[in-house]
Amino acid sequence: MPGTSALLNDTLDKFISQLNSEAQGNRRRTEGRSSRTKSWILKSFTLYKEQEAVVAMLSIRSVASFLCSTKFSLIWLKWLKVELARLLLQVLLGTSTEEDIADTLGLKQGSIITSKHTNYEIVKVLGEGGFGAVFKVKIQGREEVLCYEG
Repeated sequence: MPGTSALLNDTLDKFISQLNSEAQGNRRRTEGRSSRTKSWILKSFTLYKEQEAVVAMLSIRSVASFLCSTKFSLIWLKWLKVELARLLLQVLLGTSTEEDIADTLGLKQGSIITSKHTNYEIVKVLGEGGFGAVFKVKIQGREEVLCYEG
């Protein structure tokens, strides 16, 4: 049976070499996969870092805009307080009238006319707008102003 053992040895050698070649092929495929996996992980990590940078940048911008708007509001409130104190001082000293204050603060002229002047006559109704009727008014027979009914 020497022929049988030689045949058996040949078959075993072929089988082992086939297993080795399959193992090497699997290793190559696995190496390819692992390199793709590694590159995917690196890309994901890079993308994550970029997203983290964008989030950090947006957070910094949000905080900066909040601080700027808060500072602007505080400056505006301080200006308003100083302006009102100045106007109050002018009224107390008698150097300013209610009309000057109304012009400075931007109050409605119609409300000042009806509250301050009792002697006025409506010369002409000019029209009706989104704010109400618009009149041409003569105050104490000499001043003509435009006012609206608010």
